[in-house]
Amino acid sequence: MSRRVRGSIKLVNCASCGRRVPRDKALAYDRVTVYSTDLKTSDDVRTMLRREMHYCPSCAKHLRLYAKKADMMARRSHSWGGQDRESQDRWGTNERFEGSNSA
Repeated sequence: MSRRVRGSIKLVNCASCGRRVPRDKALAYDRVTVYSTDLKTSDDVRTMLRREMHYCPSCAKHLRLYAKKADMMARRSHSWGGQDRESQDRWGTNERFEGSNSA
């Protein structure tokens, strides 16, 4: 993970361990929290709060945030094609099994 700008970079605190990490090296992850009054009536109030959390590389790896962000980006890029990642075969195409004997 290389530095993107020259000069000093603002440090951010890791949301998990508290380590001070340069902002361009930290992983930014959006957390969504929903607050509700749970009144089950027409006066029910729901509020969504989005917070950008920063994680150091070791905590992001431990919490598997790199894989989550990769899945989110893949879903965004495949959304125009009408296919989800879950609907595709887990191992990709079955080209190697098409020519085998299935007797």
